Parts: sequence; C-alpha cells; structure tokens
Amino acid sequence: MKNKSKIFIITATCLLALQALTILLSWVVGAVWPSLGIHSLLSGSGLRWLLSSLPNNLSDEYFIWFLLFCIFIGIFVYSELPKKIILFSKCDFRERFGIYLFFLIIATALLICLLLGVYPHSSLLGLTGHLFPGPYFGAVLLILGMSIFGGSVVFSLMARKVENWKDAEKACVFGLQSAAPVVVIYFLLKELVEMLIFVL
Repeated sequence: MKNKSKIFIITATCLLALQALTILLSWVVGAVWPSLGIHSLLSGSGLRWLLSSLPNNLSDEYFIWFLLFCIFIGIFVYSELPKKIILFSKCDFRERFGIYLFFLIIATALLICLLLGVYPHSSLLGLTGHLFPGPYFGAVLLILGMSIFGGSVVFSLMARKVENWKDAEKACVFGLQSAAPVVVIYFLLKELVEMLIFVL
C-alpha cells in the first residue's frame, strides 16, 4: 500500500511539474520565436482558456464509462464472487444458490442483448443500418454491467455479505474508492494533453 501511495504521489507531482513547464515554455518560446505560432498560456487568450476550460477539457464519455464500470466491477469484487466461483465446491448452500442466481442474471442479460440485436427489426441499428458502429455496443456494455451489478447484489444478500445500509454503501463505492488515484492521475494527464494541444 505504501509503494502504491509513493507511486501515486510521484506520478501526480511529475504531471503537475510538466503542466507548469508547459505554461512557462509556451510563454518563453512564444516571446522569443513568435514565428513558430506557439500560443502562450500566459497571454490574454491563454489565461482565459486556462482558467475557464477545465470542465470542458475533462468531460469525456469514456471517463463516464470508466466510473460506471468501477461501480459495477467494484461490487463484484467486494462481494468476493470471483473467489467464491473458483472455490465453488467449498461454498455453503446459500453461497452456491447465490452463484447460480448470478449466472442466471448474466445469462438473461446476454439473451436480452441477443434479442436487441436481432435483424432486421433491431431498434439499435446505427446510421449505416448495421449494429456496429452504433448504439448497440453501448447498450450491450450497459446491460452487461448492470447485470454484473445486480447479480453481485443478489449474491451479497444471499451470502450475507451485505446485511445493512452501511454495508450496501461500502459495496457501491468500493470500486470508486479503489480507482480514486487513477481518476486523479487521469485528470492531471488529460489537462496536460489539452494544454499541449492548445499551445501547439
């Protein structure tokens, strides 16, 4: 745990230092070699962009998917389902029944995904008239993610892993808490990339 914290601090510090260096170099290069067309982050337009565009820079649909799957996979791990599935023969009756229900939910979700993609009446066809590219892939990810979440909740209740509201809260935020350092690094890295795009 200490090594992970050390790696996180070092990585975050390096990204912050690179951001500061980008701001400084954009000003120096823009002033010394204006013919290069470098946009200074310390100019009027640069400061306006730097101080007002942060929400737009960090908004990303892939990041939202990442957060959703942190929740879905987080409760799956919190419920100890992976370990229980591997050690199925050593589980008690309640845990085995919970595992059966989990796979039943996953199978139902796969069947729903299959039915949603049946030609030629699929309502999720893309503009090209095909499933890919189109909204079908996103729908499949959401349905499977929700089925993992729902199946994990059912197993947790059956195995008495979740017995009260406090346990339920811990289960739902477990994945987000585990991924929090990655989220911070993503924010810093994304802002650095957007800075470089603006400068160049």
